Amino acid sequence: MVLANFTVSMPGDSENILSMEKFDNMLKSVDCGTETMTLGFKDDKSFAYAQRRWDWVNGADNHSFVMVAGKGDCGWNDMRVPFVVSKLSYDEVNNIARLKTKAAEWADIAHTYKLHVGHVADPDNGLQPRGVGGDMSVNIAHDLSPPVFKLKEGPMTTGLEVKCQTKGSFIFEFDINANPLDLSVVFKVAPRGVSVDASVKLSLEGEPTKGIGRTWPIASIPLQPYNLPGLGTFGPTLDFDAGVELSNVSAAVSITQGYTASISDSAIFQVDLFDTSSKKMSGWKPIIRSTPMSLEGKLSAAAKVFFQTGLKLKAEVLKHGYEIGLALKAPYLDGTFDFIDALSGLCKDKDGTCNSSPTAPCKREHKFGVQVGTKFGGELEIKADKIGHEADPLFKVALAVSNR
Repeated sequence: MVLANFTVSMPGDSENILSMEKFDNMLKSVDCGTETMTLGFKDDKSFAYAQRRWDWVNGADNHSFVMVAGKGDCGWNDMRVPFVVSKLSYDEVNNIARLKTKAAEWADIAHTYKLHVGHVADPDNGLQPRGVGGDMSVNIAHDLSPPVFKLKEGPMTTGLEVKCQTKGSFIFEFDINANPLDLSVVFKVAPRGVSVDASVKLSLEGEPTKGIGRTWPIASIPLQPYNLPGLGTFGPTLDFDAGVELSNVSAAVSITQGYTASISDSAIFQVDLFDTSSKKMSGWKPIIRSTPMSLEGKLSAAAKVFFQTGLKLKAEVLKHGYEIGLALKAPYLDGTFDFIDALSGLCKDKDGTCNSSPTAPCKREHKFGVQVGTKFGGELEIKADKIGHEADPLFKVALAVSNR
């Protein structure tokens, strides 16, 4: 199961934090009001213990501590709720403690904390981890057959038809370690069964042109966000694009090509958004497989056709917001096509006589063809931004480039 583990520290001399879950077994009653919390203890021993632990709050005006009511402790709360306790009074006869409190938001009181979202082992602090609900992964499986894209640049008309299917998912983990002097945000991603099957048909018609290029958006799919009540949200978006880049084109042709790109499940990427020198990455080189090319017509050109899967994950936690973007341009076809008009014949001898008949006139004919040089590849890039400062990325790194 994938969970969130949130640990808050109060290291200052005038502050502290205490979870009610630690002493639930000592209590016989709890009443959480808007400005007071009343706790009834089962016996004198438990009551005396609480007094010893909490009495320092009354020792100075600036002393306070945070009482965290566990899920259901107040009767009405379906998640943990922090209360800032500033003063206490006691009913010695009935073993009741009355706390002057103020309900608070985690974003306002948590200045030193650790938050892990992802695969979490059983905690050793006696508290139950907070569930995210489901797996911290993004399913990218989609079957897309967009319409034919048209591009007219001067005398040249380009048509691009893409049929593509994506499979698998990406698994994410976040670790945020914050204190008043430092902030560390470690992001980790790994693929699970990720592959892309694509078939492209490129049609060209027109007079020579120096070069044209364009990227078309195919689909943008907002996915179900992950919510951490009181802490933040993780909202993924999946984008699909197709594009073509052409140069030195003279053509009346259609090209059809199919290919598959896949990424090993052993691939891993990990980075601290504020210390990119610590990054770890391996195994992201896409494995490319292609089917035979079909080409009809006359063509001279350099062409690059690609399909791109873009995955963005926005994480907004305790007033900190980040966006991680993963762009997988795979597979792509990068080719050169040289039209050949070869004058050929059946002549063998200098006197012009032909192989088939010494007396017949030599038969000469034009042979047309296209000399093709192609490579298939994949490119993968990860970029991170602080939300609101997208023009100044925290980092941008190419994970892998694959050609065959």
